[in-house]
Amino acid sequence: MYRKTIPSLTILLGIFCILFACSKKEEIIVDPAIPDSYPDAIPATPQKSGDANAGWEFLRYGNYVGSGLPLEIYTSFFSENTENLLERDGDNAALPPSFVAFNIGDKRVVGGTCFTCHGSKLDGEYIPGLGNSFSDYTDNQSQTFGLLNTFLLTRYGADSEEYQNAKGLIQSTQAAAPYIITDFKGVNPAFDLERAAVAHRNLDFTWSETPLFTPPAGSVGSDVPAWWLLKKKNALYYTGLGRGDFTKLLMQTTVVGIKDSTEARAINNEFDDVLAYLQSLEAPKYTKSVNQELVAKGLPIFKDNCERCHGTYEVGFEYYPNRLIATNTVGTDPVYADRFLIDNELNDWFNNGWFGTFGTKASVEPSRAYIAPPLDGVWATAPYLHNGSVPNLYTLLNSADRPVFWERDFNDSTYDHEHIGWPYQERTSADNSSTYNTTLSGYGNQGHTYGDSLSEEDRMALMEYLKTL
Repeated sequence: MYRKTIPSLTILLGIFCILFACSKKEEIIVDPAIPDSYPDAIPATPQKSGDANAGWEFLRYGNYVGSGLPLEIYTSFFSENTENLLERDGDNAALPPSFVAFNIGDKRVVGGTCFTCHGSKLDGEYIPGLGNSFSDYTDNQSQTFGLLNTFLLTRYGADSEEYQNAKGLIQSTQAAAPYIITDFKGVNPAFDLERAAVAHRNLDFTWSETPLFTPPAGSVGSDVPAWWLLKKKNALYYTGLGRGDFTKLLMQTTVVGIKDSTEARAINNEFDDVLAYLQSLEAPKYTKSVNQELVAKGLPIFKDNCERCHGTYEVGFEYYPNRLIATNTVGTDPVYADRFLIDNELNDWFNNGWFGTFGTKASVEPSRAYIAPPLDGVWATAPYLHNGSVPNLYTLLNSADRPVFWERDFNDSTYDHEHIGWPYQERTSADNSSTYNTTLSGYGNQGHTYGDSLSEEDRMALMEYLKTL
């Protein structure tokens, strides 16, 4: 473990480590004319090809955001990490997955990696690409950004390479601080950080001291989807927001620290390989034994209740429909989807700027809907629903048992294989940051009641089948 002498260092790595605590949610009002039903399938878009092995190397060693803190600052305050979960060498062997050491010119710096959000342990084993549901972004340390800026200026000077290499990251995180506040552990406000960073980015990524717009107040976090699901998707993100060139969509983290569009092009050139790596990932196999009789009984139950939206998984008959399900149909908390519908400044910035106009184009197309996700490896991806409001598969399939307030111990070696998810204690209120509060706007656990009509016997058979996907 590393010691937190500077508790905000992880946070300063932009989208990889967003923090802060408790904020009031604004009321979201959307146009009633927006559709409440969508076509059965999102059409596919041809994607770029690349080298999966090169993508794995770039994810472990690459420069994603164009800026970072001096390596000597990191090593001065943080002890060596001995696990080396990403099996790296050199300076990086001593860094946890959330960090990467790389060069800017001849200066060695430490930046963030995609594995901060897209890598986690389950039953004590590290799984690259598993969504991280252990993140803690609840500590309010906004004053630390200014202190770190002052520290770097004093130590190196404003014109130094060391300060200039870190400046982009510090600017973005300082500007984003008031807008990236989560209410409890385990949820990820990545898009809130992007909105706040974009508010200071011109269309070519250059920095604007004057905000171009004011981001919406408060944060509405989400669960982090597994990377191995990407290969089946025709659109990215829970709402199907991300369309077109996936390499552009995957590199949106660049808005945190890059200098300009020239740097964006250089990073994008690496993401053909990153996409190939993500498309090569397979879901982890269930780690315990399964009851084959129950699996056989669960298959027709799955076909009758789940297949139309989530697809088929029998070898030789696999099919994923890429369906958008309107929020008033699935019934899950609509706030996350609705927030994108009023997010015109971010949508316009993306579609009219570099992402939407340079080279192979990407776009964002908000909807009042959520994609019914692929279920490959679903057993490993607790908590459930887009906002992570349901702790296990059993309560996902039996909405009457979903807790209103539930507290986790955030121990990665204590997975609940009986109910398939994270163990929790039901509480009567949310009096600490480890307790999920489903009464808050955006964090409701309602909807997706399709398992409620099942008998207990059929529900357990369905769960056994889901372990095999």
